[in-house]
Amino acid sequence: MRCNSVARWFFCSLLAAIGMPALCQAVELGQRAKTPALPEPPPFPCSAGEADRFFREASQFVAKHGDSPHAPSVQHTIVMLAQLARRDDLVREQQYLLVMKYPQSLPSAHVVATMTNPAAFRKLLRLHSERSKTAPVSKAYAAAFCSAAELGAHRWGAAKFFDDDSFLLEFTVAAALAGRPDVDRFVALARQQTKSQTRRVVDVFFDPGRSNVEKLIAIDALDAGPAVAVCHEALWQQLSDAERNELEPTLAHTVYLCERGEIEAAARLLQRSPHDEPHLHFLRVWCHTAVGDAESAKAALVVLAKNHASSPWTARTTELARRVGDLKENFAAHGALWKAAIAQWHNQPLGIEATLKLGPIGDRYRYEAYLTLCPADRLFDIRLHDGGRPILAYLADAENTRVYSDDDERTLELPSRNSFPVFRWTVAAADDRPFPRRGMGIHFDMADAGTYANSVQSLLAIPLLGSADEVSTTLGDVVQSGYLPCTVSLKDGRTTGAWVRPNPRTGDLQQWEFDFDDESRLAAVRSASFRVENIRYRSNDAWRADSPAWPDSTVQRLDSFDATALAKIMGALMRVSQTLGDGETPQETAAGRLKEAQ
Repeated sequence: MRCNSVARWFFCSLLAAIGMPALCQAVELGQRAKTPALPEPPPFPCSAGEADRFFREASQFVAKHGDSPHAPSVQHTIVMLAQLARRDDLVREQQYLLVMKYPQSLPSAHVVATMTNPAAFRKLLRLHSERSKTAPVSKAYAAAFCSAAELGAHRWGAAKFFDDDSFLLEFTVAAALAGRPDVDRFVALARQQTKSQTRRVVDVFFDPGRSNVEKLIAIDALDAGPAVAVCHEALWQQLSDAERNELEPTLAHTVYLCERGEIEAAARLLQRSPHDEPHLHFLRVWCHTAVGDAESAKAALVVLAKNHASSPWTARTTELARRVGDLKENFAAHGALWKAAIAQWHNQPLGIEATLKLGPIGDRYRYEAYLTLCPADRLFDIRLHDGGRPILAYLADAENTRVYSDDDERTLELPSRNSFPVFRWTVAAADDRPFPRRGMGIHFDMADAGTYANSVQSLLAIPLLGSADEVSTTLGDVVQSGYLPCTVSLKDGRTTGAWVRPNPRTGDLQQWEFDFDDESRLAAVRSASFRVENIRYRSNDAWRADSPAWPDSTVQRLDSFDATALAKIMGALMRVSQTLGDGETPQETAAGRLKEAQ
């Protein structure tokens, strides 16, 4: 916890106390009337060192006494202290809980008032589904989601707040589940304003002539991002037990869970399903292997080979089993590789340079990025090319920062103070958070040179990767998300550890390979969609000789880093992301494959 001055701490304490006098007065009046006193919230921390204690006790208070009039203020206090401590993950969680549990409270109004734009608030409202992968869409959740969303509609106006197609559909589905009388208005709005693919989801979900099973199968064939997820979850929860046990809904929902990394939930569903179907057996072998149930995986493989010897799924399953082999032995070998590599980061924090290739086109790649990162020299350098043409260049060192984007073919040059990219890792642990899964995230902002150097060091000491036990725990999370380690191989002085993850719809194996050199350092990464090559580690300043030439452009000097420079960076990256996304193939329905096979 950092606190720059006593005055700042006092100011925070003063803010946290706003709204408390009236609550305390209510407690006093209650005592005078000889009624049971309200449970007292935890004492406000008197020093920075007590903040963690307050976070823990305050969270427990709200969980136990959520109906107390103190609860919104206590949660708001957590938000403010977490902001001072730069605990971004805690800030978002408590803001989310505030607007979802107490949408009519003053602290919730303050949360909305501090949001910079509608997109930021929409992202906050999706926090739970973002963390849990599969969106909870019970009637109670749907009602709370709609009430919280109304805060955004009131702040920015309904037209502006609901101009995101996917979010509008998510709200419309939630409104239907919550039984809101105005749901027809939002259905009409969604049909008028949404993109064609999302509109198809609306038409299917609100089609009175289809059963829920038929809707689930039809939506399974549509590729509309988060919109499909919320509709799928809503429909699945409305199915009866008998409908859920039917083959097509079982297959569609299992594929849906696997695509979102909910392998344990998929394994439980498969364990209950009685169907002897090749595609389901393939998913059984994969999911049971990932969750450590080797006996169930072996049994499914035996049944598949005996009853469906000629099925294409038998060949796919056999190949998966062959590639994975002994999972426990592979897991230990991969753990040893990463532990040694991480030890090198800690023992010799060198600079690193590498080439990243994206967007495969035949035997070449559309995009190439050249990256240099050296904390000791306060150097961050990236050059991004599209077919050999520079589209983005960013160079920050101890003296200057330069930014180029091909949108206006200018180079912005500015002093380095407050102009370095800073990476902050956050960890959400399953044991003390209101979300079912632990997650790790990286945040990006700008700060001064000293903070930049520290942030790079913290990036190299990633949370959960600091000790042997933590490495095993992290890799275990990876495996339980559906990624399986293969046998480690040694060739030409390099050790290669490969991971595979099946496509739950087609059975095709997606592969990632990690090469380590004879000093246990990461040397290359390969997959079907990208490659990281020419990874080199250095302790001197001989970096720029290997970097591509700076783009020929007019230079404009700025006095300080502003939104213009950041917009150039994000704009170029967004264009690349959209281009890569355009190459995706249409989604194939699991039920369609089932009927074709039959």
